[in-house]
Amino acid sequence: MAFSEKKLNLNGIWGPYNNAIVPDQWLLEGGQISAGSIIKWFMREFDLNKMDNPYAYMNELIADIPAGAEGLVALDFFQGNRTPYKDANAKGVIYGLTLSHTKAHIYRALLESVALGTKNIIDNFEAQGCPIDIIVGCGGVTKDATWMQIIADVTGKPIVVTEDSSASVLGCAIVSAVGAGAYDSFVDGTNGMVKEAYTVSPNKDLYDTYQKVFNTYTEIYEGLKDTMAKD
Repeated sequence: MAFSEKKLNLNGIWGPYNNAIVPDQWLLEGGQISAGSIIKWFMREFDLNKMDNPYAYMNELIADIPAGAEGLVALDFFQGNRTPYKDANAKGVIYGLTLSHTKAHIYRALLESVALGTKNIIDNFEAQGCPIDIIVGCGGVTKDATWMQIIADVTGKPIVVTEDSSASVLGCAIVSAVGAGAYDSFVDGTNGMVKEAYTVSPNKDLYDTYQKVFNTYTEIYEGLKDTMAKD
């Protein structure tokens, strides 16, 4: 989600919605239908859920696999694409498999696919005159330092993580505080209650590497979208 003081009609982006969250601000919304659900699918299908911490286990396995998963590129469209293609027929893809690839390569490619989807949304914003300088991270993904670093490297954007990353709960608390008169406005409430914990900074060299992967990512979709529409 991004906010604008003026009404912007952007192709591939949902909205703008006036006063939807913050008064006197237009809300623009990008969205990925599948993210954590793809990783849950991987854990289930590779029978890893019985482990105490399958996420830490897989992050150890991918630690030595370079950016780009040694030629594997995945599309994160396991339930279609919401933004920027708005294509309900889009399908998930794992491209480039060889006999030298392992489940760890697949896992890294899936993590990267979600990050590539985020980059696709951000690039779409920026191509239409809506610059995105930082990402504010929230939710379960903030608990996975490996995935957060991949997202920062792929998008080239720093990710700010707050002390309380459960955004919906904190948002309700801010609304309640403003309603009760503890703060005069949502801006004051946010400034008073949202505290930055740390920032995940992108690696410029890896961003350049991922740009090539991103080009393949978009080429795969463009090449397959007509075939996907037939299913």
